[in-house]
Amino acid sequence: MSRWQGYGAAVTITDQHLVIERSGLLARTVGPREVVSLGDVVDFHIKQPSILTNGWIQLCVSRIRPELGRAAAPSDPHTVLFKRNQRNQMGQLLRYLQQLVDYNRHQVQPVISAPPRPRLAW
Repeated sequence: MSRWQGYGAAVTITDQHLVIERSGLLARTVGPREVVSLGDVVDFHIKQPSILTNGWIQLCVSRIRPELGRAAAPSDPHTVLFKRNQRNQMGQLLRYLQQLVDYNRHQVQPVISAPPRPRLAW
């Protein structure tokens, strides 16, 4: 199990899930906990923090979606905010997420075979 601390939220990776646990104001506005199956993470967006603004990692769960802007990202349940002094730690999470996305993209999809053709009597 791995754990990374963001701004107002911690991300934990278990054997099967990515868990975002929020505290403080974010817990009240976004929700205290979000659980995502690792197999459902198909992509992510990153915004690096600046001197004046927080950065964030936005997960794309089950489908790729557009990157959220500064106004919408903090209230998104699949987004984790982080400060400049948390960049190195979040870099570790980003490397893990990239490996996870690459793995999920290369999974063999089950082949659905066509139904058997009826035999014609001659």
